[in-house]
Formats: sequence, C-alpha cells, structure tokens
Amino acid sequence: MTECQSCKIKSCEIIESCDNKNYPYRLCKTCHQRLIDRALRPLEYFNLTSKHGMTFLLHDDFYDENGDACQPKINVEFDEQLEFPKFEQIKNDLEKLIDYSIVQWWFRDNTVNELKKFDQSNVLYSLKKRIDENRGLGYRIYELAAKVLGLYAGDWIREEWKYHNVDNLGNYSEALAYCLPLTEGFYYFTDTLDKIDNPNIFSEN
Repeated sequence: MTECQSCKIKSCEIIESCDNKNYPYRLCKTCHQRLIDRALRPLEYFNLTSKHGMTFLLHDDFYDENGDACQPKINVEFDEQLEFPKFEQIKNDLEKLIDYSIVQWWFRDNTVNELKKFDQSNVLYSLKKRIDENRGLGYRIYELAAKVLGLYAGDWIREEWKYHNVDNLGNYSEALAYCLPLTEGFYYFTDTLDKIDNPNIFSEN
C-alpha cells in the first residue's frame, strides 16, 4: 500500500490535487489536515517539498527555509524526531542529498560539491526518475543537471527540451548553457525567444 508522502509512516488515505492535478499529494488523514492548516512539522515539510517543490501550500509565505510553519492555522505539535534534516547527516546519501537540494530555497555551493562526488550516472538516473514523476520540479532538476553534471547530461537535456514552452523556458536556461556546447544551447534559447516574439511561428511548431 502507498505510504503517506509526508510522515512516511501511515498509509495514504487522501489524494489531494489542489496544487497539481498531474502529481497530487498522497497523504494520511492527519497529515492532510496539517497540510491544509499550514501546520506541517519540519521533516513532514521536507518530505513533501522534496517531491512536490514550492507549491502554494508549501510556499515560503507559510514555511521558512528550515520547514518551520510561519502562519499555521492550528497549533504545531512539536516532535524532536521530526526536525529538519541537517546537511552533515545526509550529505553521503545521494537520494536524501537530492531531496535536500530540491527543498533548499537557494542551491548552495557545498551541496553542489557533495553531489559531484557521486557517480554521474547515478545522479542522472535519479534526476530522470524525479522529473518523470513530477514535471513541476523542472525548475530545480535542470539546475541540478547544469551545476552537477554539465556536458554529461547533454543528451538528456536535448530530450527534455521537447517539453519546453513559453511558461517554463526559464527553467532550462542554465541547463542549455552548461549541458550543451555553447553555440547549440544559445541557438535553442534564442530561437525560442524569437518564436515567443512571433507567437504564430511558435504555435505552428
């Protein structure tokens, strides 16, 4: 049975699609209520944000960078077992470190340096899997590819480029610059900008 994405203890009881109908929250009843009431504990916030990114209900208006609720509608129940993960504790675990990278408001150099220590094929596999599950993570997944993998991720970025559109073009900027040869990435980006300026051309392709 599917586990709750927030506590990762109880089973999923509610599928909530208010923020993303293509990738809904899967929660137990208790965590669903905490999400709606903006009262997640730090680890619960971390677990959800690593899968869903910065959605409305996980927005920085409601939680700070350490997952502490800023505008809870109910009392936040403290539990020391649900503290926000510390970098030193998770830096040697690839999946948790990528989780951490997605949750961070800004992608820091120490995180980049630690991710570069892992086998590139394993990093790329994880990035592919995550964005296939939830394309809403593109803003951070492509940034990870750019800063951690560079040209190694070139073929994948070429494949991913087919998903670009007017609204998400900015998500690809760093990946085009660092994962592709300069002239190729520049062409893709500027060609698309030309199509945005001429929407009839964009809609024909």
